[in-house]
Amino acid sequence: MKTTLLALAISAAIAAAGCGGGGEKKADNSPEGQVKTTILDWTFEKDKCQYMTDKFVKAQAFIGDTRQERCDFLKKTFQAPRYSKDAVKFRKVEVGPATATAVIGSDISNITATYKLVKTGDRWLIDEAG
Repeated sequence: MKTTLLALAISAAIAAAGCGGGGEKKADNSPEGQVKTTILDWTFEKDKCQYMTDKFVKAQAFIGDTRQERCDFLKKTFQAPRYSKDAVKFRKVEVGPATATAVIGSDISNITATYKLVKTGDRWLIDEAG
């Protein structure tokens, strides 16, 4: 729940900046680019569970006893951000062989969020945020 409130605070700060939609960028398939894409897709897509570990699903959804029930809850309660992907600023991204850490924020506030990801197969999944 703390993560959701932090994400909402960052969302509000970015939205207050009046950031509009941005153009499409070329895909960055580097490890850093893959981590950034995971976080952005998780933020902007309704089907969030494909970007989350079981641990993170449980931390994000307080309704439901199973992963599927929690994912259904997240889909049902999803609200699209009022800012674009371009408004999300990655302050620091560190990638190791099996784990990664990314710090994001905005240009108008000094609120940041730190995401910890784990590599599962060929995909990065969000494991923690705070």
